[in-house]
Amino acid sequence: MIYVDDTTIRQWLEKRAKDEADRVFCIYEDVPITYGEIEEKVNRLANGFLDLGFRRGDRIAIMIPNHPDFFFMVFACAKVGLTYIPLNTNLKGANLDLLLQLSDPRALLVDESFADIIAESLRRVGLNNIKFIFTRGNADFSETGIAHQLPFSSVGADAEATPPIVPGAGPEDVLAISYTSGTTGVPKGVLLTDRMLRTCAKGAAIANEAGPGEVMLMWESFCHIGGVQMICVCLIYLSVMALLPRFSASRFWDQARHYKATRVHYLGSVLPILLKQPPRADDKNHSVKIAWGAGAARQVWKEFEDRFGVQIHEAYGMTECSSLTTVCLDGKIGSIGKPLPYFEVRIMGDDGKIVPVGKLGEIQVRGKQSGLILKGYFRNPEATSKCLLPDGWFATGDLAYMDEEGYIFFKGRSKDSLRINGENVSAWEVERVINEYPDIEECAVIGVPGELGGDDMKVFIKCVSGRNRPNPADIAKWCEPRMAKYQIPRYYTFIDSFEKTESQRTKKNGLSRSTDDSWDRYAK
Repeated sequence: MIYVDDTTIRQWLEKRAKDEADRVFCIYEDVPITYGEIEEKVNRLANGFLDLGFRRGDRIAIMIPNHPDFFFMVFACAKVGLTYIPLNTNLKGANLDLLLQLSDPRALLVDESFADIIAESLRRVGLNNIKFIFTRGNADFSETGIAHQLPFSSVGADAEATPPIVPGAGPEDVLAISYTSGTTGVPKGVLLTDRMLRTCAKGAAIANEAGPGEVMLMWESFCHIGGVQMICVCLIYLSVMALLPRFSASRFWDQARHYKATRVHYLGSVLPILLKQPPRADDKNHSVKIAWGAGAARQVWKEFEDRFGVQIHEAYGMTECSSLTTVCLDGKIGSIGKPLPYFEVRIMGDDGKIVPVGKLGEIQVRGKQSGLILKGYFRNPEATSKCLLPDGWFATGDLAYMDEEGYIFFKGRSKDSLRINGENVSAWEVERVINEYPDIEECAVIGVPGELGGDDMKVFIKCVSGRNRPNPADIAKWCEPRMAKYQIPRYYTFIDSFEKTESQRTKKNGLSRSTDDSWDRYAK
């Protein structure tokens, strides 16, 4: 059975421009952008790349904030078979150096706000393959030795506005290389095909019940698969994207009201952060019907629905499996739901057998149609072979159990599991409890070497802005009735901010393993 057909992103855009040229695709800074306008701009841009000598398969890395230029680039790459590489806009230093080396692009598109850190990185790593830098705003890369620096606005300015004569990206052609967040190791470049990006959109559309006229409040960075999938959701399902530069907790609901949004997306700590905003009389005065995403804690779920009058649709997935794999549409609180129609999901034990109902195991995913799961990681066959099993199953490294009704309950990353006094402890479960503490905005738990072997637990705590820092002894005592004794962290450190991935996950590999800066629960 075919779940995701061969109609490519290029074909979808050209169909929309032909049939509904005046329909609005996106609203940015109160300016509507129609399909007809996008088609003309993108054709010029794609033809401009051809005029500059770009050919099918060439890679262009992108480091710009949320802006229509990003989806112009995505569509232009689809038009002529180029591959774009979204760079996390929080990257700098050695992490940025590594990603540029791993991705080895032929060109860069850089916003002026990131010009200095990109220039510094290029001076350090000296990539010979980069021949072009396209710039937004005022940026000078003359000292990098790269042959061609052009304003992005000039690319294709004088080119034809008709569709390029060369074929676009086919269903199985790699359209993007999206690097995993690297929270626990070296980032891996997921090869995303045209079909996979449209599968991402299909899953998101099921999760948020997309359709003509629905308005998607889009704050998530296009550098993340969760952002990019919304481009295809709006393209294929005729929803409207209300594009924001970034997430703002204090302005979130005012922005939703302003754009008459009907759908909002969440990740990670977004829901608890919104709940910790001061209550307002107009908390339910908006048109949002569904909040969809991943990471809704059981205790936050109902509170969020009751306070803001929206329905939570919790989902689960990863870039390697076309973004979304499961979704909970009927409100079984705490569950990531059941597999989407075109995926199989099984929970596997360490012995290579499916675990019984209620038992913890690894989530593994397989598509019911070829091409729905990654072909591999870019130039990394070793990592590919570890995750992509010979029988077509993808080993996610995530832990979960399934109940008797087939609902799946996510329990964290297997690599984020600690061994405390002989007990396995999920850092994710501990974090979800501590995040409920009234003065804590979010926390992150890591393992540090224990005195008797195994791990001790260290928690980093970011407090709610404007509130007094709580006594760590009070936090530890507060935890006692809420979790097992061995789950309560030993070391407590307060922190002003966390370095985040584009999917709003904390980069734990950058957190200090030293305990010199910590309050010790065992100290006398």
